[in-house]
Amino acid sequence: MTSTQDGEPPHAAEEQESHQPKISVAQPLDGTSNVSDNSPEKMTRKLLKEAAIAESSKNYSTVEKVDEDYAELRASYQSFKTLPISFRLNQLNALLRLFTEGEQDICAALYQDLHRNMPTAYMTEIGLVKAEITEAIKNLKTWMTPVGVSTPMMHIPGLTKSKIFYEPLGLALIMSPWNYPVLLAMQPLVGAIAAGCCVCVKPSTISCHVSDTLARLAAKYLDTSCYKVITGTHEISDKLLSLKWDAIFFTGSATIGKHVMRAAAEHLCPVTLELGGKSPVIIDASANLDVTARRLAMGRYMNAGQTCVAPDYVMCASSIKDKLIDKLKKCIVDFYGDDQQKSDDYARIVATRQFSRLVGLLRDEGWSTEQGAEKQLCFGGVSDEDDLYIQPTILSCSIDTDTAFLREEIFGPILPIVSFPDDQLALLAAQHINSHPKPLAMYVFSGNAQLKEYLQTHTSSGSLSFNECVLQLSIPSLPFGGVGESGMGSYHEKKTFEAFSHAKPILDKTNAFDIGARYPPYTDGKLSTIKKFL
Repeated sequence: MTSTQDGEPPHAAEEQESHQPKISVAQPLDGTSNVSDNSPEKMTRKLLKEAAIAESSKNYSTVEKVDEDYAELRASYQSFKTLPISFRLNQLNALLRLFTEGEQDICAALYQDLHRNMPTAYMTEIGLVKAEITEAIKNLKTWMTPVGVSTPMMHIPGLTKSKIFYEPLGLALIMSPWNYPVLLAMQPLVGAIAAGCCVCVKPSTISCHVSDTLARLAAKYLDTSCYKVITGTHEISDKLLSLKWDAIFFTGSATIGKHVMRAAAEHLCPVTLELGGKSPVIIDASANLDVTARRLAMGRYMNAGQTCVAPDYVMCASSIKDKLIDKLKKCIVDFYGDDQQKSDDYARIVATRQFSRLVGLLRDEGWSTEQGAEKQLCFGGVSDEDDLYIQPTILSCSIDTDTAFLREEIFGPILPIVSFPDDQLALLAAQHINSHPKPLAMYVFSGNAQLKEYLQTHTSSGSLSFNECVLQLSIPSLPFGGVGESGMGSYHEKKTFEAFSHAKPILDKTNAFDIGARYPPYTDGKLSTIKKFL
């Protein structure tokens, strides 16, 4: 997931075909809304958020404090305090208590930052982190146990032991984004604690309520000499990146990811980059459109589209495009009601800057509600700056349309749909995907085994899901990560432990026996002996 860092009953086909949402798609694209509700909460969300960021800035770390915290972390690690399994388990259990006892505070902060209600907060963030902690506690002894590997005959197995020992990399810096500010800060922290590292977490200032809450709770529950949450703007981030870390874990945009990697290169520091990109969806005529539309609508519009693995654009068979759009419209109303702005389940854009970017593109690119327009607005387009609200939106165009919505990662509740001839869908979709940077995720909705196999083998992406989207993140045993410009490295459960560990090879050989053939001067007889064992 990036910040540029996741049981519906079927409906009768005729009901979906005929259902028309009560909100008109012909609303103005000027950043205004036709909704007349002037409640203080609705009208002041923007101002409240700006005031909260300003208030939060009073507690930002200073450059001098960063130096002090870094020195304390380094001293703690060099004291070997974090090495014993007892200490690691103690801190993991403390982190679990943080999420159990602090759940209400965390949920409140998520609601203030992103209008994320408690069920969604638990499903997409808190529950996933608690599951990660529980698995780490359960498996840590096994993860830490050295793994024996086979030994070649030349080393005389039985008298020589070979194994892999996982040691902590050392001091780790975790930099997390605002879109899933709890999950993407705390899930890597679980693996870093399990690995025995000392850790600095630098959350985003945009999700200020969450950042302040995490800093406060971490100081209350965790050993502050080993784990610190540091807040601040880019000045503090740059200061942190100037220091020598033993591992850096960054979730965010590719642009900032390159900056992080350049800084890490100065110290030859290993990095894990979880970035983003345009995650495509391919839907052919064999797909179950009722199920497809529900899963696609949930994946695209959860968190108001601010999800790194959200479906970013759809390439579908021409024969189903109109039906798909109709079913998506109905799903939006089924999920969020006739007036989506009043739904407790629909999130808000995180801040004014992100809101203005999205609304500006809708306004300036010439999208029209006219049927058959080159840039057709099929649903949505309504926005309310005071509430940081953008309605779930569907766009229709061709793949070669000049629009930022097909060029750039959207990171908002806007879904462009293009189509290809049915018999060329797989080929043309693969060609389009392969002509652009490798995406973080790819989604294929189809009942055609041959099409699925073709797309699996002829494209590359961080993850691939058939007939599902986004929920691959909820399977802890599946590693999560990108490829190429969508990231490097992966994590989840043991993979997170490994991301913060060095797999140190260890050879332990007896000195009671020695083979003379290994030493010079080499003779034909020695060479013959060597060839027998190599």
